[in-house]
Amino acid sequence: MGRLMGLDYGSKTVGVALSDLLHVTASSFEVIRRPNEIDLKETIARIVQIAKEQQVVNDNVAAEDNSN
Repeated sequence: MGRLMGLDYGSKTVGVALSDLLHVTASSFEVIRRPNEIDLKETIARIVQIAKEQQVVNDNVAAEDNSN
């Protein structure tokens, strides 16, 4: 059984959290700094690299609503 990945996607950073192998707990793994808001190539490449290295089997994306 692999890990679950959670992504907290923002305009300047992407927070990455990973679960333990039993999917009981999750904790912060890395904060990816986004040098360019428009160009996502580097950000996506790092997310894919983490997923492969950490044997991720699923992912979830959380979007914060700042429309106040």
